[in-house]
Formats: sequence, C-alpha cells, structure tokens
Amino acid sequence: MKRIILGCFLVSFALLTFFSSFRRYNSSDLSIKTTKSANQIRNDFINDKGSITFAEDKGYATVIKTYIDGKVVLEEYFNEYENPVSLSAGYSKLKREYEDGLNTRITYLNKAGDRIIINDGYDSIHKTYTEDGLVDTDTYYIGTEQVKRVQGYWAYKRIYKNKKICEIRYLDQKGNLVCNRNGYAMIRRTYNNDCYTDFYFDENEEAVTASRGQYGVKVDGDTTTYLDADGQPINTTRGYAIIRKDSNKTLYYDKDGKPLNIGNGQYGIQKIKGQRFFLDKNGEILFRLDNFLYTHPVVVLTCGILLAGVAAVLKGKQRYVFIVVYVLFILYMTMLNRATGDSRRQFQILHAYKSFLTNAVTRQNIINNIWLFIPLGAALSSSKYRNGWLFCIVFSICIEAIQFFGGIGLCDVDDVISNSLGGILGFLFASWIRGEDLNKQID
Repeated sequence: MKRIILGCFLVSFALLTFFSSFRRYNSSDLSIKTTKSANQIRNDFINDKGSITFAEDKGYATVIKTYIDGKVVLEEYFNEYENPVSLSAGYSKLKREYEDGLNTRITYLNKAGDRIIINDGYDSIHKTYTEDGLVDTDTYYIGTEQVKRVQGYWAYKRIYKNKKICEIRYLDQKGNLVCNRNGYAMIRRTYNNDCYTDFYFDENEEAVTASRGQYGVKVDGDTTTYLDADGQPINTTRGYAIIRKDSNKTLYYDKDGKPLNIGNGQYGIQKIKGQRFFLDKNGEILFRLDNFLYTHPVVVLTCGILLAGVAAVLKGKQRYVFIVVYVLFILYMTMLNRATGDSRRQFQILHAYKSFLTNAVTRQNIINNIWLFIPLGAALSSSKYRNGWLFCIVFSICIEAIQFFGGIGLCDVDDVISNSLGGILGFLFASWIRGEDLNKQID
C-alpha cells in the first residue's frame, strides 16, 4: 500500500510540474472587459481569444466592485472559473467604510467574508484626513487593537506642502518616530517638476542610510538613482546605483552610468509572458542554465526523472562519482548565479507555501527546489546506509547558511524544506524502483 501511495504521489507531482509549463499571462498581456450594472462594476482580464484569463501578477482574473452612493464599498476577486481567490497579501475581499464621504476604514476579508489577518500583520486600516481631504495617517488594527505591522511600525503619517507629500513619518503606538525594517523613521521629499527626491532620517531626525546603504533616492520617470548624503549617485550594497526600466526591461548601472554586471554576466531582467529572462550588457537575453530551467518546467521534469532513474540504479564508484558531480551542480545552481551583498533572510516557516496555489512564480520556485534535490536523494538511497537522506537536509542547511553569512542570494528556510522534501522523495523513489521495503528505508 505504501508503494502505491508513493507512486501516486510521484505521478501527481510530475503532472503538477508538467501543467506548470502551460502559458501564464500577466495583466500587460491581457485586455480588460468592463461590465456595469446598477450598483456593480465588473472588470475581467481577457486574452486574445476573448476568454477570461488569470493575470499572474495581479493574482486574479476578475474583480467585482460594489458601489453605494457612488463609492466602492466592497471589492471581490475571482479566478477564471469565477471562484473566489486569495491574493498574495492573503485576502479575498476588501471592505471600505466611509464618514463624511471619506474612506476611513479598510477591512480585509477571506473568501467567506470574515476578517482575516493579512501577511503584513493586520486585518484593517483606519484612516484620518487633513482639512483639505488628503489622507493624513494610516493606523493598523486587528479587531479593535492597534498593532505593529510586519514592516516595524504602528502608523504611517504624511505631511503635505502645496498638496504634495513632503514628509512621511513612521510612528509607534504613542505617535513617536520609530525606525521601520528598512532602517529609517522619516522620509523628506522634494520635487523638481515630475522628478522627486527622498532622503532618510532616524528617530532623532538625523540622516541615516537605508537597507541598501543609500541616504536617499531620486525617481525621475522610469529611472531610479540611489544617493549618498550629498545627493550624489552611490553604489548600493547590491552594487548598482541606477535602475532604468524600459518597457518590460529592467537594466542596472553603476554610479558613473556604466552598465553593471550584478552577477554572472547579468546586467538586467526582462519579463516576457510572465517569465523572467536575464539580459547581457547590450540588453539582449542571456542564456543561463538556471534561467533556462526555470522557464522550461517540462525540461526540469524530464531531466529530473532521467537523472533520478539513473542515480537509482548506479552502484559502486559510479554512484559516488554521480554524487560528487551532482553536488557541484547544486552548488552552481544555488551559489554561482546569485547576486552578492548584505545578507538577506526569510525565516518565516512555510511563508512561500501559503501562496503555492495562488502565485505561479512562487509555485515554480518550490517545484524547482524540490526537483533539484530528487536526483541527489536517489543517488544516496542505499540499503546499507538507510539514513542517507539526512545528507540532503544537512547539505541544504549549509547552502542557506553560506548564503546568509556570505550575502549570496536569499537565505530562506522554505528552501531547506523544499530541498529536504526533494531529497526524501528521491531517496524513496530509488527504493521504490529497486523494489525495496519502504518501511526499512527511513528509520
């Protein structure tokens, strides 16, 4: 029975990988069809064949807005089959309440219409306004209790000049300045026509660097420039000083305006039909094995099955050679193709898995991380060493530790979970192929 269950699971996982290769759409690939009724407006994303289509970047195919007295009181989100969906932030519906014609409260709801705590750590926002009717302060609540959002502050206050935001303040429960997770408590903003410049300050209103080492940022159309204390371009901890967006391309430059290699020959990113492609110095698509595998799930599926099958039947020195070569391959995929800089970490357990069904990019990342370790687990499967699968867990932990302490890529606890799951599946798969007793394989 356990062999049958494992076989069904492996087949289901293979099918999931296969179906993830189907074309995915972003909102920019689709048109919008608007339907109006007495008190509702419905917007559907439509593909070139006229069918309602799920927009991966938005997280829904349809949004229905309900109006009372000309104001939106409820927003509901649906997939292409008209079933309610949860957006990446964690809610399915958004309720708005008004006083004197102003939206004073936003409440987040689940599919059943009940309050839900979203990923940022609250279930509602209470808003106050200036005499001019401009939003003054957002305060975050769970029920009737004010709470701190994940970003590290309890309230978000705006100061205006000539009806333009000139200052943003992050506040604690008592209304005092508090540093957010990015390292600053206040932003002061100035304008020059359509361009604006922000500088960062701490609780004592002293200039301070943000998380990437910059004192400020200048935004001019599609160009973002990171600044030092004197307002001059500065290379951030990620290496670049300037980001330029051109249509669906994002290109990186240093403080002198020269194209910047942010890792293994990558100078930029281009999004095509929801997929990310890396660009070379000339802005052309750069072939890289990890990017190719990421954008071709069927290749991942095919190679994963073939490599796991080969690993399952290898013996003696051939098996050890396979293990060494494949470990080097994993290091190539996880280390050599990652941007360097300050350590980045995500220690929230199963944070990615929560959006597995609703976010195609996250889903593909998880699937790829599982497949990455399946052949290794298969190669480690042995009746002599029944706990060989533990090596996959230890190896994955070591990779994430190196990424954390070396500032390479993102240290993510969910990657350890996915890699470990892949290693265990590969280990059991090899035992299943050889017809061994699964009860004896994992003690």
